[in-house]
Parts: sequence; C-alpha cells; structure tokens
Amino acid sequence: MTETVFDPHYQRQQVVTQLAALAGFEPKEYFGNWLTYNLNLQKPAVS
Repeated sequence: MTETVFDPHYQRQQVVTQLAALAGFEPKEYFGNWLTYNLNLQKPAVS
C-alpha cells in the first residue's frame, strides 16, 4: 500500500502495520520515508 502525507487519510507506517497485523498480514518490504512510503504486505505462509 502507498501513503503520502498529502492524503487527508494519511496513516503512519506503524499504524498501518498494526492494522495489517490485525487483518492477518505481515510486512514484506518498505520503501520511502515519513513524507511518502510504500509498504508491501503478505499473508504468512500456512504450515
């Protein structure tokens, strides 16, 4: 997912990671900074 501070619904990376964890996702890759970022999420592998 991509967030930018110019978005009126901007969420910090920490908040997005917490919400994603509640939905069963985990972070895979992170690119960017506080102004704008892209966070790739994935479902954990089923064992």
